[in-house]
Amino acid sequence: MNLLTLPPRLVLRALEDLHALATAAATLPAVEARLTAKVSQLESRMNEALDVGRAIDARGGELLALGERVERLGVGIVALGERIDVRGAEIVALGERIEVRAGEVLAVAGDLQAAGTAVALEGQAVAAALPSLELAIATMDEMNRSAEAMAAVAEPLHGAAERLGRIVDRLPGSQRQR
Repeated sequence: MNLLTLPPRLVLRALEDLHALATAAATLPAVEARLTAKVSQLESRMNEALDVGRAIDARGGELLALGERVERLGVGIVALGERIDVRGAEIVALGERIEVRAGEVLAVAGDLQAAGTAVALEGQAVAAALPSLELAIATMDEMNRSAEAMAAVAEPLHGAAERLGRIVDRLPGSQRQR
């Protein structure tokens, strides 16, 4: 088969196909940029979720320390009550000390309530972030499938596009022949 005797419609069709391949190849960088941006957004949201988790962990440690402090104060109050029973003569003085201790316990209870509120708020933030994290994971899975499909479609066309380019270069009037 002589390339010079090819019907013009076949040459035009080949050029149209080559143009379609070039157009499709030109859109690949934009698709890659969108995928990269989505992955960056997902990483940012995951980092935010990790920061919220660290804050909750820190608050949990503070709550544990406050609980131990309350326990120590409770043990002190029990010991103080036993001393009141033993020392009837010092009831008034010990009562004032109990009042002071009770204020400390109330202050600690206020701290516990504030810490509990903070933990609840952090929990709400985590709960609010979970749907977006799930959406991000689903989007990432979908993007991965799309990228694999695009690679599977584009890879077989690479060799054909190169061969078609060589054919076009050999056609009469081609710029490479000049």
